[in-house]
Amino acid sequence: MEDLVQLDIYEALKQIADGKRVTRIIWNDKREYCLFDKKTGFLSVHKAGEPGVMLRPWLINDGDLEGLDWIVLEDKPEIIAQKIN
Repeated sequence: MEDLVQLDIYEALKQIADGKRVTRIIWNDKREYCLFDKKTGFLSVHKAGEPGVMLRPWLINDGDLEGLDWIVLEDKPEIIAQKIN
């Protein structure tokens, strides 16, 4: 995964504002990603393979704020496949 462009939280939030899905490399559940949920108006966590189902609102924690391992899923479709498997 060294060829991935890794972002800080601020860049990740900009990507979300542009309608993209972001995730962190370090997260335990590799299928989870964040996006802006237009239905609820919240930043939310979703799971790949379960379209349209919000797992929970995204409560940004210190680790998320300090993390430098955010990636945009749309930029690397093969990563989405890896996250599902």
